[in-house]
Amino acid sequence: IKKVASGDLSVTFPVESNDEIGELAAAFNDMVEKLREREVLEKRLYEAEHLSRVGQLASGIAHEIRNPLNYISLAIDHLSSELSGQCPERADEMTAVADKIRDEVRRANYMVVNFMNYGRPLKVRKSLVEYRDLLDKTLSVVQEKLAEQQVVVERRIDPALPQLLLDPELMRNCIINFVTNGAQAMAGGGTLVLGAELDPQQPAWVCLSFTDQGGGIAAEDIEKIFQPYFTTKDLGIGLGLAITERIIKAHGGEILVTSMLGQGTTL
Repeated sequence: IKKVASGDLSVTFPVESNDEIGELAAAFNDMVEKLREREVLEKRLYEAEHLSRVGQLASGIAHEIRNPLNYISLAIDHLSSELSGQCPERADEMTAVADKIRDEVRRANYMVVNFMNYGRPLKVRKSLVEYRDLLDKTLSVVQEKLAEQQVVVERRIDPALPQLLLDPELMRNCIINFVTNGAQAMAGGGTLVLGAELDPQQPAWVCLSFTDQGGGIAAEDIEKIFQPYFTTKDLGIGLGLAITERIIKAHGGEILVTSMLGQGTTL
């Protein structure tokens, strides 16, 4: 009884008789079971309240971001046209830079739309994608930042990896989150290993992995890293991995975490 009173709901009495002591034990066990159910419901309510707050925050931010994005999209077309005319010898270079900016604006706008609908099912637009090509396109955006952080990306992709059926825009967002978090975990630089192979247990599925050489995650924090607003960083609001998990689940997948303090993390 003292253990239950202190919050340990794993305790039960063995019911060994049919007398009043047995009835008391059964009643006690029934009470503990109801307390467990209540604890689960309270946890779900807490998570629902968090999601509601995230939805309100995301919607407000999204509305503020869409106007600048629309302006950037229009401005880059104008600048590209003007500068290409003035510097024809660098036209190809400027066109490539402008295309990259357009792609990122489109990706940001796509994510904004999904933020505005936070709490509702994501709009997943799947198509067959070569994972290597998706990585090339995604890593080109963060390559300079990774170089500044002295982070080297190593790819370990199964040569027999088939095309993946996924939403390329949403998955690019996931990759950027994983890569950015891995790089930030390695304050002094290091190697970030990106793996991809067929799931040996379920050949119809693919395992994508991101392994850093950072400080690792404390055991008590592993269950929290996908919760909205949870973060161990000085900067950040703790939404990156929460949104990433939502995207993965919308594709029918799951995220597993292995981490050891001082040895790194694999997602």
